[in-house]
Amino acid sequence: MVLMKKETITFKNGKYVGEVKNGKPHGQGRWKEKGGVSSFNMQSYDGEWKDGEYHGEGTWTSPDGTPFKMKFKNGKCIARWNIVKKKWYKVLST
Repeated sequence: MVLMKKETITFKNGKYVGEVKNGKPHGQGRWKEKGGVSSFNMQSYDGEWKDGEYHGEGTWTSPDGTPFKMKFKNGKCIARWNIVKKKWYKVLST
């Protein structure tokens, strides 16, 4: 098992703190939007990354603090967790 270096990377629209490989988020980390919301209408993401993109499971947090569990593959959301029904639902691509 290769241990990844934990770093902070600052971008114009936010900050990433977590594991890094080749200068990109890779492994476990947290993204925090700077003064706004992301394209997913969320303020932060805690979860898995691969080569600078969301990849694996993570939790997005909305501006009002509501958490959303999601699964990503190569930066695209592929499933969302339904808290009431306690099951994953596939996200249809557009």
